[in-house]
Amino acid sequence: MVRLIKRYGSRKLYDTEESRYVLLEDIAAWIRQGQEVRVIDNKSAEDVTAQTLTRSSRRRAVAARRSCRTTCSTRSSGWARTR
Repeated sequence: MVRLIKRYGSRKLYDTEESRYVLLEDIAAWIRQGQEVRVIDNKSAEDVTAQTLTRSSRRRAVAARRSCRTTCSTRSSGWARTR
């Protein structure tokens, strides 16, 4: 069964199965668990699944880069001090 998510103009995401607002992280977790998800625009009924998942992917990539910068700069400065 496909889990239907409605996206509102305010970009809020509403899970019709659980009758609650959800985060992009929730949708990503469902997909990782094998759940099929469909996101539709509430006003136009247009399928916006791809756009929504792209947004989720971009957020994860940005977070990973920030994490790496922090970790990498900490390692670099630690390495420089030991020389």
